[in-house]
Amino acid sequence: MKSISINDIRLMIESVFAHLENNGVDNVQVSQDFYWYVAGDDLYKIDDKPQELLMGQLYHDIQSLESIAKGDMPVSANAYDWLAALFRYLGTTT
Repeated sequence: MKSISINDIRLMIESVFAHLENNGVDNVQVSQDFYWYVAGDDLYKIDDKPQELLMGQLYHDIQSLESIAKGDMPVSANAYDWLAALFRYLGTTT
């Protein structure tokens, strides 16, 4: 097991964003909406194939995160999944 502080996670994210900005990326065009998602119960069971692949929707994830940022929606556990989906998209397109 590994422990990591929230501050360290924040610094990691800020470093990645600084890299994007330093390379002239200040806006990302999201051209894909749907993606495959493995439910949390199966995500870390690497000895077994996932029981079910679910479909996520990136546009919905972004809209939900924008609502949280505006204060129109409370943060929930789903927010981390939505961020993860957005980060995965960034990782495959930038």
